[in-house]
Parts: sequence; C-alpha cells; structure tokens
Amino acid sequence: PPRKDTRLELRPLQKLIREDTARFKNAILHRRFGKSMMAVDWLVDVCETSKDENPRCYFLAPTYRAAKAIAWQMFLDLTEGPVIVQDSRKPFLAWEVVRNQTSLMIPAIVDIRSRDVRELPAAGQISGMHQSKDGRFITYTETSPIKTTYDRQGGAEYALKVLDLETDSVRAIKDSVEQRINLNWNSTGDRFAYALKGNVFVQSIADTAVTNLTEEYRTPVSEDDSTKLSYSVMHWRPDDAQLLVRSKKGYHLLDPDTKAIELVYELPEDEDTAPTVNVVNWSPDGSHLYMTYSAKDRWERGLVRYDLSSRQTTDLVKDGNLYGGWRFTKDGRKIFYN
Repeated sequence: PPRKDTRLELRPLQKLIREDTARFKNAILHRRFGKSMMAVDWLVDVCETSKDENPRCYFLAPTYRAAKAIAWQMFLDLTEGPVIVQDSRKPFLAWEVVRNQTSLMIPAIVDIRSRDVRELPAAGQISGMHQSKDGRFITYTETSPIKTTYDRQGGAEYALKVLDLETDSVRAIKDSVEQRINLNWNSTGDRFAYALKGNVFVQSIADTAVTNLTEEYRTPVSEDDSTKLSYSVMHWRPDDAQLLVRSKKGYHLLDPDTKAIELVYELPEDEDTAPTVNVVNWSPDGSHLYMTYSAKDRWERGLVRYDLSSRQTTDLVKDGNLYGGWRFTKDGRKIFYN
C-alpha cells in the first residue's frame, strides 16, 4: 500500500468510505468518481475482493477542504478553457462527472434545543428519504451513476436502503437495479408497495422478502384481447388494511396479507367518450374514495365522492371551471383546492 499522503489515481469502480472521525473531517465522494488525482490514505483493512471486479478499496480525503478543492478544480478545467475536451470513450463525459458532485449529500439530525448536528452514515446521491412513524428508521433510494447516457435512459443503478437511527447501521433491502421504482409507503412507514411489469409487489423494511400480490390475477383483458391485465398502485387505505390498485378494468381493493382482490369501481370500455376519473384521496375511515372528474364531450370538470359500500357517486363540485391542487385535512372534513 502507498505511504500516507501519496497522490493516488482514483479509478472508476473504486469506492470511497465514510469518515474516520478520529483522524479526518468527513469527506464523501461518489464511488464511480472517474479519473482524478488527490492525496488520500489507503486503508488496507477495508479492501474487498470481488469475483467479477478488481479489488475494491476505500479512501479518505485528508480534509473536507481537499475534497472541495478537487471538485472545484474539475469545474474550472471545464469552464475556463481555452480548449475543453469531452471524451465519449470514457464511462462519463467530464462535465457529467462534475455535475454528479452537486447531487452528493450527507443527511444529518439536528437537535432543536442544543442545535447539535449529527451526521448520518448514509451518504451519496440520496433521494426519497422517508422516516418510519416510530422514528426508528429512515429509508432512502441511493443512486449510483454508471455511465453517461445519450438517450436519457439507464445510466444509473438504484438501491433501496434503510438506516437504523438507534445503531447508525445501514443495510440494503432492495439491491441495485437499473430501473427506478416508485414506492408507495403505508402510514407507519415500515411497508411499501410498488408496481413492476404489470404486477403489484409488497415488502417490509424488516427483511428483503418480496410478495407478488397480483400474479394470479394477470388474466386476459377480454375474450377478444389476450393481453394480460396490468396493475398499478394508487393508495394505501388509511388503516393500511388494503391497497387501491388500478387496471384496465377499473379500481380494485387488494389485501396485502391474503392477496384477496375485489373490483370496486368498473371503468367503461369506451375510453374515448367516457369521462376520465382519477382517485386523489381516500376518506379517513376508508369508506369513500375522492375522484377528479373530467368529461370528454363537454367542458365539465370537478370532484366526486364514491361510496365503496353502496357503489354510488356524489358530485361535490362539477362545472366549467378548472380545478387542481386537491388537499384534504387529516380528519377529512375540509378540502382545499385551486
């Protein structure tokens, strides 16, 4: 291993570690950083050997200022010229390497009374942070750029991770995939549902087991159409007992534990002339659905309430105006809109 403070070349696919608070100030860099030079320490005890890659080693910038200087110099090299080169033979265009730095973050907890700031071990390109209702866990999506893409598709991997705030430990509950998944969380923040390739899946943050809730319901759309029904996730019921999912046939109630499904609102077959309805909220007691309404044969829009027991619809507002931004109070007694 090189001596301390020897300048090393950080190659793609190498990984950079979190801070060693005993020696360094925190300096986080992305693991697929590209080729750059900086003074670092080689920590032998944290090198890993992968079956399909070169050994992965972990590095620390001596100071935050050193890491900032590297990123700033990269920016100047691409803006001051006089000649700027972008090489498409490399995994990343040089400008994207710089741009990726702006997405890096270190989440922290701030004590309102003492104003103490505690940095959390989760770091990198983080999005979709969600805290459980009991305050014990934070889940987030970690994005790892792979390469510059020219068709705006792919180019990154996405992993879902959970951070235990009591132990500061991080673990992956969904391994890296190249397709971003939109998660729909339950009210307690310990379970989520998502749609993928026409199926609806549910998973808990307690483990990595995934349950396919709709596999047996992927039947043909009709006798004349052999295309299998695809389902998408809309909302969790307020008490988390059911999921509202949508298919070409209509809206269904889906039990995340028993997989039982029930069609509760049938969509008309003629989509060209029938009004468009979209569920925007569920009543607090789970008895009604609130839907936006838009007619196709005249200028008429608004909001309706659908009774799940009687299967009856009540118009709340419906006229020639444009409406949007529907927001509901927690007790469901008032609705705010534009």
